[in-house]
Amino acid sequence: MTGIVETEDTLHGKPRVQGTRIGAKTLYELYTLRDMSFEEIAEQYPSITPKDVETAVEYMEEQDKDKAAAIA
Repeated sequence: MTGIVETEDTLHGKPRVQGTRIGAKTLYELYTLRDMSFEEIAEQYPSITPKDVETAVEYMEEQDKDKAAAIA
């Protein structure tokens, strides 16, 4: 399974699917704002799988929880 990585030299250090330049936030927004399924998103980005999309969405949801906990 591919993971989510952050490297300074790619996407300005923003989280992305490992081995790609596809940002986790982009995938998260397609899932949440455009109501696309993991499969539909993966069809738009042939270099990733539906599982990669799911991993990115879970990662971004966890980041949101961490931010909310830090504020509380």
